Amino acid sequence: MRLNRFPGFKHFLECYFNMSADFSNLKQLAFDYKQRESKDSVNALVMEIHTISALKDHDEVKTIIKEYGMRRLSDEKTREMLSILLTNLT
Repeated sequence: MRLNRFPGFKHFLECYFNMSADFSNLKQLAFDYKQRESKDSVNALVMEIHTISALKDHDEVKTIIKEYGMRRLSDEKTREMLSILLTNLT
């Protein structure tokens, strides 16, 4: 895994969807991110999520979620998370 890969996604995990946040609040967290961050940052995160969604193996993104968001998600929850983010950031 490259350390500089998906910096916007890592930022979202560290600052918004960290271990103090509940999965049920993900839509609100995406809304908060969209309101607080610059349009360039939001667009960059959307592009990263499209790239992540296209990965056939979610092991890399699950590792990022575990390291930066301090949580373990199943493949299904990971896909659901990405879908919720795309829907609420675009």
